[in-house]
Amino acid sequence: MNSYVLSTIPFNTSEEHANYKGTITVSPTALTAMLEEIIVNLERQGFKKFVLCNGHGGAYWEASFVKHMNFSKKCLTFTR
Repeated sequence: MNSYVLSTIPFNTSEEHANYKGTITVSPTALTAMLEEIIVNLERQGFKKFVLCNGHGGAYWEASFVKHMNFSKKCLTFTR
């Protein structure tokens, strides 16, 4: 596939686990901003296509993020 695999992002939207000590949850706004920054920076380096693999089933923000990125850049594929 001639592709690169980036390291995972260890945080997600995890409000449902907030009662467990040590849980770190970030807002969908913070997470999508970080992902968009990563994509923008990689585009500057010549990357054109991106695959987002999400292992967290409760991430309700992902569908709108993928829709937004594909509307503005047509560059993102999503998988679980």
